[in-house]
Amino acid sequence: MSTLNEIVFAVLDTVRPLNQTNSEITEELVKYYIKVVRAQLAKQNLSKHGSLHSQWFQSLGCVDIIKADPSECCAYPTGCIILKTELEIPNTIEGATNLLTRVGPVDITEKPYQYIEFERVPFEGTNKYTKNLIKWFTGSNSNYIYLLMDYSNYINMGLEVIHMHGVFEDPEQLVDFQQCSTGEACFSADAKYPIPDSLVPTLVEMVIKKFILPQSQAPIDNSNDSSPNPQITITK
Repeated sequence: MSTLNEIVFAVLDTVRPLNQTNSEITEELVKYYIKVVRAQLAKQNLSKHGSLHSQWFQSLGCVDIIKADPSECCAYPTGCIILKTELEIPNTIEGATNLLTRVGPVDITEKPYQYIEFERVPFEGTNKYTKNLIKWFTGSNSNYIYLLMDYSNYINMGLEVIHMHGVFEDPEQLVDFQQCSTGEACFSADAKYPIPDSLVPTLVEMVIKKFILPQSQAPIDNSNDSSPNPQITITK
């Protein structure tokens, strides 16, 4: 099990002694490349295997639901009510199939809500087979999750929170969400980082390569003063 802090230190322990530039290699910069490389590895594994191991996934815990007007123009409310998440949901892995894999009740033994595409929203109320189901979709210009359900059912259910999990582009963004059982943040730099253990060495190696210049571009010390000269050597 590797935490984000452990991965950061593993990278820094290698690259700082080999730093061939005058620029400082910060923890925040290393974290940025860890995020980028993790997303790259996730897409590669998804393309190769068609699915991802559970260790890629994160839970958003308890996500608060609020009542809102469905109008996207604040000056012209419709007077109707729709349910949406109080916070915008972090982006899932870019370019992949929808990797927000569960939106549903906080009781994970219950069936999740049904996903519908944004373009289908106006027609779902007329679908006699699914009109009584709770459905969810994302907005066209935001990452809020919206719920479609009969308002009388909402009153009877007293729905206040929902649960969701997925593969998110930036795991650190989950720090704004809380676990239902403990109230702690859904992400910590000292908790297991969401990537399979077997891929951590690959992740570290790929991030290190972001900071180490190829040998053909390494600065050389012609003046024998233990400082690299500004010129670059080019090897054939």
